[in-house]
This record gives sequence, C-alpha cells and structure tokens, in this order.
Amino acid sequence: MQNNNALKRYRFLNLEKALEELMLFYEYLRQNPTVALRIAIYGSARFKAFDDPAADSNDPKVVFGMQMYEKAYKAALYLAKELGAIIITGGGPGIMEAGNRGGRAGGAESIALGIELPKEQKVNPFATQTFMFDYFFSREMTFRYFSNAFIAAPGGYGTMAEFFERLILKDKEEKDTAPIILLDREFYSFWLWYLERLRQESIAHHDQIPFIRKPIGKNFVLLNTPEQILRYFKVMQKQIDAKAHLQYLLKKIKDSWAERAIGELYTAAVLINRTNIKRTISIIGGQHIRKDAHSYNEAQNLAFKLAQKGISLLYRNNYTISEAIAQGARFADHSEAKLVAFNYYKDNEGCETDTDICCNFHDIFSQKIALVEHTNYGIVYFPGGAGVLDLFYEVLTLIQTKKIDPMPIVLIRNRYWDPIHDYHHKVLYEKAGTISEKDLYIYTIVDTGEEAFRIISNFAQQADTWGENTTAQEKWEAVQRSYPV
Repeated sequence: MQNNNALKRYRFLNLEKALEELMLFYEYLRQNPTVALRIAIYGSARFKAFDDPAADSNDPKVVFGMQMYEKAYKAALYLAKELGAIIITGGGPGIMEAGNRGGRAGGAESIALGIELPKEQKVNPFATQTFMFDYFFSREMTFRYFSNAFIAAPGGYGTMAEFFERLILKDKEEKDTAPIILLDREFYSFWLWYLERLRQESIAHHDQIPFIRKPIGKNFVLLNTPEQILRYFKVMQKQIDAKAHLQYLLKKIKDSWAERAIGELYTAAVLINRTNIKRTISIIGGQHIRKDAHSYNEAQNLAFKLAQKGISLLYRNNYTISEAIAQGARFADHSEAKLVAFNYYKDNEGCETDTDICCNFHDIFSQKIALVEHTNYGIVYFPGGAGVLDLFYEVLTLIQTKKIDPMPIVLIRNRYWDPIHDYHHKVLYEKAGTISEKDLYIYTIVDTGEEAFRIISNFAQQADTWGENTTAQEKWEAVQRSYPV
C-alpha cells in the first residue's frame, strides 16, 4: 500500500481558500467587536430532543440522551438570557442543536460553524448566524480561537477529542484563561479521578515533568446542572477578560498566524513526499519519561524491529520517548526506514541531528494533523498525558467517522489503558450510547512492544498487497485479523 500524495490528500492545504474562510469569520469579528462571553458547547450528535414525540422513552440510552439535551439547552438558555453569552456549536443535531436552540431562546447570538461535506447532516435550524467551512483546519482554528469558554456535555470519541485538545492547551499555556466545564458529574467523574491518578503517579515516579502539569482542578471544572453552570459563570465572568481575548485574536490575525500554520503543513507534506516514503508508523508517548522506565525500553525495541522491516517511523519530538525511538531505529540496518520528527517549538527549538526529516510547527493542532495524515500502517500509543490522549481520541474520531482509512491502533500497557477501555464500554457505549459496539474494536490493548510488533507485521503483510481499489471495509477486516483474539 503506497502512501498517497499528501499534497493531494490535505483538504485544508488550499492555502488561499482556507485563509479566505478564516478571514471572512474574523472580518465578522472586527465588524462586531463584542466583548461578551463566547461559549462553545460540545457533545453527542446522537441525543434526541427532550420534547421529541418520536423518541423511545422506554430505552434508557434514549432517556439519558434526552436528559443531557435538556441540560445543554437550559445551560445555553440561562447563559444567553442572563449574561448575554454568545453560544457557538458545530451546527449539527443532538447537543449542538440544544446549544443553538437555548442560545436563540435566550435572545443572544447563536452561532453554528458548519462543515461542507458529502453525507454530513445539515445545520440545525436554531442558529441565528451560520458560517460554513470547506476545511476542517479553518473550522477548528475558528472554534478554538473565537471561543473564550468551553462546555463539554456527554458525548463520544469526538467530544473526548475536543476536551483533550482544550486540556492540553490549558495545561501547556500559562495564559490560557478559557474555562473548561464538564457537564454531568456521573458521566465525567472518571476523568477527574483518572487524570489526577496519572499526575500523582508521575510525580511519585520522579518524572522530569508530570504527565499532567497542573492540578486537575485548575484545568477543568465538573458541574452537574445548568443552574450550577450559570452560577459559575456569574462568578467567573470578570476573570474571563473578553476584551483582552478579542485584542489577542486581532493580533494573531495581524501576525499572520493562520498563514504560517497552513504553510507549515504544506512544507511537511513536501519534505515527506520528496523522500518517497511508502510505509509509515507513528509511535506516540508521554514527555520526559525516565530512561529506565518500561515505556522507554519498549519504544526503543519496537522502533528497532519496525525499522528492520523497512517501515519509517513518525513521532512527536518530545524528549526521552523520541530519543528512544531514534536510538532504536538507528541500530537497525535498513535504507528504506526513515525517521520523521514532528517538532512543536514550545517543546524544543529543533529536532535531533540524526532525524531524516524534521517538520517544525508553531501550533499543536497542526502538528497533530500532519502526523495523522502521513501515517498509513498504524499508530502505537505508550502511556502519556493530555497530549497522548488528545491524539488518541482524534484518531479514533477520524476512523469512526470514516475521515481516514482503518489501520491498527495499538495501545501498550494494560494498566494504563484498561481503565479507559472500561470507561468506553460501560459509560460511552452501555450507558450513553454515544459510541457503537463496533467503535470499541477500533483499537486493541497489549502489554509489550513485541505484541505490538506482531500486530503491525501481520497488518503490513496484508497491506503490502493492496492497490487503489482496496475498500475501507477490506482494510477494517485486515485490521481485525491483525488484532489478538
């Protein structure tokens, strides 16, 4: 299976069009320089409205969804009516519809950021202002930078991806004052417990930097009712400096940040295509893992074996885990295996000297998208913090929604990943119905790099024979055959 020309596959690399989309929205912002709260609301598109007469009130999952829809609707209603908050959603059904509906009923602006794609649902009818995007890149950038507060209602993999993208920015950026609200204590309490456990264990193991830097309570707030959300924002409104946030946005436009981000994606595609790399694996892990740690040795051995098979290795340039990957690959003797580092400037000023290709990024989102776009034989995840989980849920969402083809997603170390899988099964699937049973099989969990290597090898034997007519279903079946029974 050859790696298709990435320059053709990047939907957002039409530089002129993507910039046009961004500038149209920010022109609107300049013409309407409101200093109001601008609150983005995320959540499942599967939930039915609380007053939908066709909803099955005997199905516990449907009832749960209707309850969450009502919570999101009332939260948006109260915030719009009492605080004049602008509500922003992706414009779809479910929680997005609830947010737009509540914002409109509250008398404030209710904005939908829609996406122009075949088979995508139409924008819900409750938005007072709709912006349609051709490119995920410009839409995501608009979501991130225009909003100065975020509410995550219950949802599936996509909602988790949005939450962890916000969390990593919050954890890394000292100046990020945008609050993150998780709506519904029963649904989200797992993350309050699990992320704090990771942080404390990382500190106890004397990692150079914990998986999660800040105390969990400083990164997000867990609330249970629309009334609690309203009270929270009444207290926090003065701390959310909407005027400063607006000035920050306008400065970023002036500094051509969007043009730079798109240009970096384009440059990465050019560099990788010049080397004619065909088979690629991404290896992802936490920063600052000790060299005597289980993950370091496993990553080094896995990189060695994959490189011996002529598979190129893609990784985020983030200290010791990337060092382990680079060392393992260099011990191998195979000319086709290349090392490709995706460097985020705030972590490092540049890449190691022994990488074949160094792709530099000023934006975490651009780094993430570039890494996913150039991977075709699978992604292996070691334990890590918000950055690892952000990339994990981004990939799950892309495979689930058929935005990228199925490939092996291998999670190493049961102790770290089993609780997350249990949460997916018991809460997302059984309780909320925000994912399907099939979605639980997008990934597999193993305990060693050797097991991960066998999975990738089995998949590679099949993928090497594929042509342009190989279907997504055939690729899904190949992934499932590669996973342990």
